[in-house]
Amino acid sequence: MLRAFLMFSTAVSFAFGQLSSSAIEGEVFDVNGRPATNLTIALCRNDACEEQTPVYEGRFRFIASASRGSYSLRVMSDEGTLLYSQPVYLENSQMPLHITLPASVEIGTSKPGGNVSIQQLSHRPSKAASRELHRALSSFQHNKPAEGTAHLEKALVADPAYAAAHYLLGLTLQQNGYNDEALKHLEDAANAFPKAHIFAAKILAKSGKEEMAIGHLRKYLQSGDPTYRDKAVFALRESGAAE
Repeated sequence: MLRAFLMFSTAVSFAFGQLSSSAIEGEVFDVNGRPATNLTIALCRNDACEEQTPVYEGRFRFIASASRGSYSLRVMSDEGTLLYSQPVYLENSQMPLHITLPASVEIGTSKPGGNVSIQQLSHRPSKAASRELHRALSSFQHNKPAEGTAHLEKALVADPAYAAAHYLLGLTLQQNGYNDEALKHLEDAANAFPKAHIFAAKILAKSGKEEMAIGHLRKYLQSGDPTYRDKAVFALRESGAAE
């Protein structure tokens, strides 16, 4: 039993290594060059929107767990109506993204293309929570982790269901060795951020909770997210739990 656990824990560590998260940021302007607001930006690939964030004073930031490749940035109204879509290619070191809405797009009007699904836009964070998340990301970028963590905690006080804040706080706590607290936040974020299952599995595998780790890997595969699919399959195969 001990040997099997060590093999599985080693396989998980080998497969996923030192996973981390960073920020993808950008700006949105209307055709007259004014900062857009009351919008949501979604990062999508193959008709599946992996991450979403509100536009605050013309600016947006994603928690970048997306892999390198081609995506579409979808601009949506507060009601979830698709207004505009723009292709982007994400690099390992990402420059800021810039969107200028064409004259045909007016804030508050819809563009043919329909609504984004309820699953993709299941929760819109409050303005106060979004503001604290933006401040947290800025703090982390300026190497102020304690300040960033405090802003994330404030974001969750303002909006306890804010998945992006749970996700980033979980990653931050994990990187600083607070695995029990990290696990709770990662599990709270996993429905909106499937990659949280991977980080949760790493914590559980290291603490000897193999069955729970396997459960998170399976949930990750069921989410359809392609980023760590092959690695998750490898880890499950090493555990003897591959289906």
